[in-house]
Amino acid sequence: MPSAQHPTGSLIPIGRFSKISRLSVSSLRYYDELGLLRPAYVDPDSSYRYYLLSQVRTAETIRLLRALDMPLEEVQRYLEESDSAQARDLLNHHERRMEERIAEGQRILAYLRRLQGGGEEDAPPLVLAQNLPPQEILAIHARVPETAVPGAWRELAAELRAYLRRREGSEQPVGAIFPDPFHDERAVNMTVFIPSPANARGQGRIVREHLPGGLCATIRHLGPYTLLHRSYEHLAAWMQGHGHEATGAPREVYLVGPTETADPHSYETDVIWPIR
Repeated sequence: MPSAQHPTGSLIPIGRFSKISRLSVSSLRYYDELGLLRPAYVDPDSSYRYYLLSQVRTAETIRLLRALDMPLEEVQRYLEESDSAQARDLLNHHERRMEERIAEGQRILAYLRRLQGGGEEDAPPLVLAQNLPPQEILAIHARVPETAVPGAWRELAAELRAYLRRREGSEQPVGAIFPDPFHDERAVNMTVFIPSPANARGQGRIVREHLPGGLCATIRHLGPYTLLHRSYEHLAAWMQGHGHEATGAPREVYLVGPTETADPHSYETDVIWPIR
């Protein structure tokens, strides 16, 4: 917490500091609440915030990282490790995330131009109603901003695959469940899972769980993850047209993905939605 006593150095009121740093007053207040950028002094009577000129460098770093859409949690870690290899790793990680986002954007633009030009969509994939057996899984739960979902998925999937290889010397397709009933880009709950061997109990944050069986609508999505929404649309339309309704969160199983091919158009993903 900032001291109630005047620190050494000339104090800059929040309004002027906002102009110098090019961060809005509301952003400065928010970053104070988060602990990213504390004022050097807070007037005990008026609660007015004051900063030091030496804090402009930190403010500029925050502004630039946020301009690159780096999640706030990673901004905090970067500030804590600003002169270390960990900070460089964070920048490298975010650079890869940005490259993926650009590639996804190019695929979306190509799809929109195709629709704009009157091109026909591919024939809708086949939807099947299947009674699937229950399944024991090894899972890791996470809660991350939407922008961090691809990176979190890669990290958790790699951890699960490594665990399975150590125990069984085998590979299994990884899946994911996104249980949130409503979309919130600030915080996405996700469960990344892999089929569990009979005697596995998990380790650390890897936990063994039971995935219920039952009637499910299933569809195989062929192509980039960016266009997964089309398969969800087909599933929803099929359920409505056949008198079914969802009974739980859908799950995705990544049969062919970035670890198997560099071509997103060759991805294969099963989307499975419990129904009644």
